[in-house]
Amino acid sequence: MKAYNTSSYPVFEADQVLSQKDLNMAVSHLEEQDRITRKNLTGIGITCGLELAFPAKNQVKISCGTAVTSLGFQINWNEKLFTHYKETKLSDQFLAPDYTDEPYLDAIFKYSKSYASLKKIYDLLPSDASDTDKKPIPNDFFDDKLIILLLEVTLIDQKNCVTTNCDDKGKRLEFNLRPIAVSSGDWFKELFPQYPSYQFTKLTFPRYNVPYNTITTPAKVLDNFVKPFSAAYIKSVSDAVSKIYNEYKGITNQNLNVLNDAKTVIDKNLKAYKDTINVQYFWDWMSDIVSAYNELICSKKTELSLCCVNEALFPFHVVLGGSTAQSLTYRTPFFSTNNSSKKNEKKLKELQLLFEKLAHIISSFKIEKNLNIRITPSQYGDVKLSEKALPFYYDEILELRDYWSPHLTIKKLNDTVLSYHSLQNNYTTKAEVKAPLLFETEPYNFFRIEGHIGKNYQDAMADILRIQETHQLPFKVIALNATQFPDLPINLATDETNWSYLETDYDLVRRNWENVIGKIIEWLEDHQGTIKENRYIKDLNFLNNYIRFLKKGRNSMVESFTAFIKIYHQFIPIYEKIEELSIQFREAVYNKRNEDLRFEEDLIDHIDEVIMVCEKGEFRALYQAAQEKWKELGKRLSLQRFIEKHPGIEHKAGVTKGGTFIVVYKENPPKKKLQRIDAIRNLSAARNEKTLMASNEATSGVKASVDVSGTECSSMIENSLLKMQNYIAYYHPENALELNKYLFYYFNPKFVVENNDIIPDKTVIADFYIPYICCGEGDVINFVLGKVEEEPKVGDFDFPDFDSEDFNTNR
Repeated sequence: MKAYNTSSYPVFEADQVLSQKDLNMAVSHLEEQDRITRKNLTGIGITCGLELAFPAKNQVKISCGTAVTSLGFQINWNEKLFTHYKETKLSDQFLAPDYTDEPYLDAIFKYSKSYASLKKIYDLLPSDASDTDKKPIPNDFFDDKLIILLLEVTLIDQKNCVTTNCDDKGKRLEFNLRPIAVSSGDWFKELFPQYPSYQFTKLTFPRYNVPYNTITTPAKVLDNFVKPFSAAYIKSVSDAVSKIYNEYKGITNQNLNVLNDAKTVIDKNLKAYKDTINVQYFWDWMSDIVSAYNELICSKKTELSLCCVNEALFPFHVVLGGSTAQSLTYRTPFFSTNNSSKKNEKKLKELQLLFEKLAHIISSFKIEKNLNIRITPSQYGDVKLSEKALPFYYDEILELRDYWSPHLTIKKLNDTVLSYHSLQNNYTTKAEVKAPLLFETEPYNFFRIEGHIGKNYQDAMADILRIQETHQLPFKVIALNATQFPDLPINLATDETNWSYLETDYDLVRRNWENVIGKIIEWLEDHQGTIKENRYIKDLNFLNNYIRFLKKGRNSMVESFTAFIKIYHQFIPIYEKIEELSIQFREAVYNKRNEDLRFEEDLIDHIDEVIMVCEKGEFRALYQAAQEKWKELGKRLSLQRFIEKHPGIEHKAGVTKGGTFIVVYKENPPKKKLQRIDAIRNLSAARNEKTLMASNEATSGVKASVDVSGTECSSMIENSLLKMQNYIAYYHPENALELNKYLFYYFNPKFVVENNDIIPDKTVIADFYIPYICCGEGDVINFVLGKVEEEPKVGDFDFPDFDSEDFNTNR
């Protein structure tokens, strides 16, 4: 194989007679060396510039730029505007020059013959061109034309023959750079092949709930996962995928028909999942499609390169394109020649794998049920999809694993791709892939959390917190209710809660109560005989009954406020009874004082201490403080309230390091019917006729059901509710708090639950994150998550045995 086309060149000696052959061989060799350097060490094609612009339909501007033909000829161009043209042909001195005496020129002119099929060309001319046959460019001229810069190299015979003399003045090579237009009929493949245009624009992906809207129901949470995916957006994604596939189809030699019609698959999955709690995974899947597409167009792997240049590709021209999108696919790209064939082969393999991955992502979206919760390290930010963990919502995982990271697959490290499915058979044998949380997490800045959607949020939180605590993962987890319902009285007795500063207050109140009650019990038991002898109260069992209630009150004291909350409603009747009996006892002793005033004064002092500790109402104050704090927290722990305090939540199916993972669940106010609320009417049976009429007016026509709706029903409920509250306040003030709570709880129209709500209560419906540990806003209440007992049932209000035991909802 020859190193050069001119395999030898002359070496001149002193006093040598130089021939034209010697000189031409030297010049030819040097000229060839220049061309070889350009095309084999740098590259061929349009290096920069030479962009087309059409100021008007009948004008074209070619910007300045540089190109190198496949023969190595350099083209330099200054910007110029063309408004005219003329029909012409290529020169015979270019197509068929006579270089018999110059055989070294065969290296150049053997390629000119390939242009002979251009029967008709159009020279593009500026307005000031001197050509007499120029014509103005018509409006539709460029619709079917390719614009080319043709470097026409002609061999000109310089003989000057006249009648008496024919001096041989030699020949010359003339280089004429001609901007020409070629009709579509002459776009033959040999000189004008199509290339990937590389004119791709990155697809963008929407943000969740932007522009901002309030989110007060589970339906709105789920709807925001669907809203951005309009028919126009889905079509734009599908068209972009189809375009890049068809432009690279010839290079990749792959038949991936799903890439030609991604819209059909996307529409099918949107229809299947848009009304389900798994719709957030449809969002994630669309994000993967967009990311996989962007990885294709942004990767340097899409740049073509050559090692051995084919000189016949475009020996004397470069194609600039035309006025249509199709014509741009003929534009001559730049082929770098600084890569080895091995590197080029590797790039092509990576490109093929990226297309395989995109096709598999589109065609294999599938959501399994009853999954275990797993946390997988991943990457977040401006990184390729290949560098992130493989999600759970795909089928044929082992095949997708091999496409997921082309870089790792080529290195035969495809079994190191982290995934939810890394425990699947044959996925990997590497411990750091099967259980990545046991190993260094420094290379990762994100944790995918999967498998919790559709589960009971308390179970899901327990599992996530267990994994987080076991592996010491640096993020926080909170649960927020998607349903916002203000001012709902929360039943504190069913929750395990650490009330912090209220615990301290309760401890002080409890100890004071135990001290006062304990002292009087001891004093009364020591002086029972004297008290009974003095007969302060006619009922001889009064003292025993009083001591019995005092002991009940003392024994009701439990160690923690959390435990006290659960028995509060059993304690209060005892508390009130002690106060009532103490007042009766004091009055009796005061009214029946005898000469021995010291004993009565001592007894009254002990009773006064009990009355004073009861009148302070400290236990009621603690309970009310807990209720108010709980109500405020109930609002704050809704998703909408959280968003107001912490704007900027995102959904990425996980959480960044140092961030807060937000589990969103759906829980409506309890939907119950107060089956026997009309029994309250029977409480008035022993009253006079006027009272009975008031009772009937207060309760007439009221159905105790939260399933009512409509303006009239709501108005009726509100009016009747007010009357019933007034009735309770007058006849049953001692139980007004509890009764009013139930009335409010079951009759307030704000808490009517829609019958078509099919998502079970306490179900996880979505997840979000914020990239920082969210604050507690100064609250010192800690929530201990776990299974709660069945919610309390409504008490039995039947007359005549209506008493405090009717409030024991645990019976």
